[in-house]
Amino acid sequence: MYVSCKDLQLHLRQLTLDDAKKLAEISNDSHIGRNMGNEFPMPYTLNDALKFIEVANIKFNEGNGAYFGICMNGSDELIGACGIDIDLKNKSGELTYWLGRKYQGRGMASQALLLLIDYCFEYLKLNRLYAHVLSFN
Repeated sequence: MYVSCKDLQLHLRQLTLDDAKKLAEISNDSHIGRNMGNEFPMPYTLNDALKFIEVANIKFNEGNGAYFGICMNGSDELIGACGIDIDLKNKSGELTYWLGRKYQGRGMASQALLLLIDYCFEYLKLNRLYAHVLSFN
């Protein structure tokens, strides 16, 4: 699965087990962990990344989730991840996203969310999206 828009600087693609090392590298950052909430493991290990990708792909295949790697156009190297846990009964979903620290503060999360939200409404036909935010983030 690949989600893109020619007007944006990045694209979304389905995560594979080959992404685990880079995902662990990006995610093993206390700044990210602090902003992701209690369920986000810290330190974030290679094993955590492998489990996350496996669960993400199971959810995708079952239709109750969709998680993507965030990549700059022209490259498939991860700069972050985003996704949605889907409530099939209510056709709604909870968004989540994070970027490697060197990509933060440059509008990349906003672009990734534009792609993800479009995917959720246009492809998944969801009715409602939400995200939990932390007041200090």
